[in-house]
Amino acid sequence: MKKILIFAVTCLALFSCNIQKSEGQEKKLIVLSNNYNLIWRSEYAPNSIAIKKQKIIRNNEGSNNESTLTIEANSDGFITAVYGDEYKFLEVDYINAIFKSYDDEDQAQIYQLKLDENNNIIETFNDRNEQASYAKFDDRGRVTNIFNVEGDGDDGDDGDDELNLTHTKELSYFDNNKLAFFSNKFIYISEEHSQEDLFKSYFFYNDQNQLIKSIAKYSLRYSNEKTDDNSPLERLKEVCFYSNHNQHGDWTQSYCVNEDNKRISSSSRSLEY
Repeated sequence: MKKILIFAVTCLALFSCNIQKSEGQEKKLIVLSNNYNLIWRSEYAPNSIAIKKQKIIRNNEGSNNESTLTIEANSDGFITAVYGDEYKFLEVDYINAIFKSYDDEDQAQIYQLKLDENNNIIETFNDRNEQASYAKFDDRGRVTNIFNVEGDGDDGDDGDDELNLTHTKELSYFDNNKLAFFSNKFIYISEEHSQEDLFKSYFFYNDQNQLIKSIAKYSLRYSNEKTDDNSPLERLKEVCFYSNHNQHGDWTQSYCVNEDNKRISSSSRSLEY
């Protein structure tokens, strides 16, 4: 009887430990997904374990133009640098809470970060200590909204037409915490006209919860003081397919087609864990 009792207690303890391990792993994956959604692109987020480095070689069909994208991360899997063949895009220092965004001339715009206990980026501040962006999260800790509040400027033509820019991102998820939908909205408003650019992406997975497809759409809504016609023009931007998943469920090959179902690019992805 004593042996049966010990066996039962041991089983319960192991079961409880497995649940805690599973919950802890799921929480870590949510935080890693947040990191990619906040800083870079969702399709490069880890599927099951942290990725130390990834290199994506993209070939643009018809032009023989090949480009390389490298994403580096720290030991916890958080992005620390993203760069291409000739340009550095960004750097993140979590210890000093600093984010650097680089332009085409390698000039850095530096932002101070406000991080939570999980290293989620919840706010950024520019070099004038003004709030530049902030994020909102749901009850599972998944980022659902990103608001960029930096945005006054001109229209880029003659500098006379002042613009007010609003930039927001919205995300939604499946019950298994995989990203289902991502939108990126830019609204430009001046005294004479307004314009709304909306990029929407939808994500699809197989039975193993591995990313296999994404659909990107783009819509433009434009209006000015001379017309009341502000109906949006929407078109399919591209459909991408992801395959050759490795033992961790991360894709290693992909290709994209345009609205005419013509292949426009293909990519290979090498990963270090």
